[in-house]
Amino acid sequence: MQKGIEELAAQLPAPEAADALHALGFRTLALHQNRGDSRELRRLRKLITDPTRMRKIGQAGEVSLYALQADIEITEDASQIQATATFHYAHPLTKARQWIPIHSHNASNSVFRHPEPIEPRPAIIIWRNTAGEAVSEGQAFAYLPLALGPGAETGRGIEIDVPTLPPGFYNLHVSLADHPNVILGRTRVILGAGAGVALPGS
Repeated sequence: MQKGIEELAAQLPAPEAADALHALGFRTLALHQNRGDSRELRRLRKLITDPTRMRKIGQAGEVSLYALQADIEITEDASQIQATATFHYAHPLTKARQWIPIHSHNASNSVFRHPEPIEPRPAIIIWRNTAGEAVSEGQAFAYLPLALGPGAETGRGIEIDVPTLPPGFYNLHVSLADHPNVILGRTRVILGAGAGVALPGS
């Protein structure tokens, strides 16, 4: 959760990031005038000066407090999170268990907020060859985005077991086990020689 919140904060003053933080329950922004990098204050100036986004509510010494405002609809419907175009992962898979990236976007007009509880969810990994045939299926755990604005994209990693398949190119489809229609990511990988859970030394 901490990493996800830090990523959203780093994206400010983007409206999608401000909406996502608001959807997660953040309502106050504290700015220290003489602490940290002055570039941060300049970066946030567009957000601070937008009356539809921020309203100053107090001052305590060098600290200014602002109320974070948003007029948004919020959804917790996991089916709104869908894979972007196939992501090509350039590093060959060579181990029995590896992390791969998956990329998703919010396909709705509302801000997606992770439903409770915030925890990894069972996922199904389908391995397809270059002809599109399913050649292996595995299980893993995947995190949904913590919060994601309408149309916004995000990339994250998922740890998978590597099957014993011939080396070469494969397309991995990652979907939620309880929502098979929710394709969280489509990633093309290169399976290197010697990878796989049943090979000696793996």
